Formats: sequence, structure tokens, C-alpha cells
Amino acid sequence: INNSLITDNYAGFVGGIYNRGRATIKNTTVSHNNADSLTNGILNSNYGEMVISHSTISENGLITYGDAIWNIGTLEIINSTISGNDGAGIDNDQDSIGPGSVTLDFVTFSDNGVALGGASGTFTIRNTLFGPHNIQACGTHITVIKQGVNMDTDGSCNVTTVSPNSLKLGPLYNNGGKTRTHELGQNSVAIDAATGDCPVNDQRGVHRPQYAACDVGSYEFDDPVVKKEPEQICKYTSLVNLFCRFGPNSKDYPEVDSFMPGQESEVLGISPDGLFVQVIGPVNDEPCYVPAEKEFGELSGVCDDLPTLDPPPTPVPTDKPADGGGDGPKEGC
Repeated sequence: INNSLITDNYAGFVGGIYNRGRATIKNTTVSHNNADSLTNGILNSNYGEMVISHSTISENGLITYGDAIWNIGTLEIINSTISGNDGAGIDNDQDSIGPGSVTLDFVTFSDNGVALGGASGTFTIRNTLFGPHNIQACGTHITVIKQGVNMDTDGSCNVTTVSPNSLKLGPLYNNGGKTRTHELGQNSVAIDAATGDCPVNDQRGVHRPQYAACDVGSYEFDDPVVKKEPEQICKYTSLVNLFCRFGPNSKDYPEVDSFMPGQESEVLGISPDGLFVQVIGPVNDEPCYVPAEKEFGELSGVCDDLPTLDPPPTPVPTDKPADGGGDGPKEGC
């Protein structure tokens, strides 16, 4: 589910999304959904595998009290916001079939009944932010594995506790990008506080880090008064319609994004042979490679000291006869 809005739905058991298979949700808002029981927004069942990124789960359960997300399967959330839901932001439970496993990476919670609830299963949280909540951030019976720097405002998650005033968390608002976010105010304690590796960009698509280190939560502070000037980065401008590929070779790697003439993107590095540069794809906001030759595109800004990037492994070719006949690939779809 990409670039979508799932809102104002009602059902007896699950209001928004019910997943029993494999689901990927990106650049999507799930809001104002209700159900009589189970969960208002999303149910990831004991068979379910779900990844949510660059998305906002908000204001579900305003009519009937219940959780925004109930997970029994395997759930991973990256660069996303869970806000303003009546019940738990995420209720996590393990059963005889489902592992009840939740991984949170650079996620912002605020204004839910509680952020994390449940009686079993495990939460793994990394560089995640828990703003003020109506009851408390973390329930008393959950199991949490903590990595990086995580922050809350009430001490219930047993992580770094900060005051709401020092956090300077703004309201849920359209701060750019495809989904609403809680911005960090200037001098917030969450700015530059994350540790370890961080995603290439934040929920909105803003490059991480803007300053010395990445920020905790889904929002990377980029106040236009103090942010890096554009000339301090290297940019690529496409001159033609152009595929952006997974690796630096048009023969060995599939296309994962595309440019139209005149589109710009930040350059992350250059291939060892100097023939390709890695950029942020203009559509999917993910790293990919384009040719460095001037007939395809132009580099501008600070491009003299680009890091040399080792190419990703080349895809394994399918076992298919040269004449195109036979049964096709022997494995996979």
C-alpha cells in the first residue's frame, strides 16, 4: 500500500487493515477508523508479516475505544508517526502461532491513550520518541529491548526521560512530505541525540543527518534559518528520462526508480570506477545509481570529495533457457 489514505472505515472487528499475509505500507495515512472490538486501525494477525514506513497512524478509535494497531505476528515500523489514537498506539501479544514481535526504528508516538501495551511478546525500540500520552507511554506488562537512544516524558518506558518543554514537540501537522508529522522545535533535546546507523531520510524525505547526528524519532530538524545551505551538498540533475538502478551497472541491476528531465536529487557517493553515482531516488526516496556521464545528467554543488561506495551484490539470474522456452524460473515467482 503506497501513497494512500485509509480513513473513516467501520467494521465489527477491524476498522482499517486486516493482514494475514505479507503487507508493506509506505507514505500512507491510516486514520479515523473504528471497530466494535479487536482493533480500530490495523490488525496484523498471528500469521502476518508487516512493514510500515514513512506513514502516520492517527486518530483511530474516536467513536469506540480500542487500539490503533494490534499485532500478534511480526511488525516492523520505520520513520513513522503514531498519534492521537484513543487506545494503545500498538497492542502487542504473542500466542501459540504468532511471535508477537514489534521492531520500532525512528518512530514518534504522541497523544495516544498509551503508546505501547500488551501482555506478551516483545518490543524492540531504537531511537524512538514517546511524547506526552493521555495515560502513560508504556504499559506495565510489556517486554522492551532498548537500542540507541530512546526518550519518553513520563518515565514509564525506562528510557531517557525528558520534560515536554525540553522536547519541544509540535502538534500533528503537515510539515512537508506525504504524511503529517510532529516537528521538533529549535533546541529540542531530541536533536542530534540518536546513535548508531540511521535511515537515509526522515518520514518526510528530509536527508538525515542535518547536523552532527540524527534526531530521535521520525522527524529530522531542518529549520530553514539554521539548516545546511544547499551548496554544501552535491546534487544530480537529470538531463533525460533515466532509470535509477539498484547497483552501478545497467546490465546487472534492475531499475528501482526513474528521473524525468530536470529532476534533482542529492548525491550520496560514487562507484569505484567513477562511472555511476548513487543518489536518492526522486519517487521512492531510496538510494539508487545513475550514470555519471554528462550526456545523462549534471553534478552541482560540493562534489569533489564524494565517498567511494562498494556496489551491492549483483542479483542471481533466474535459471531460464536461452531461447525463452521451457518452464521459466525454477524458484520463486
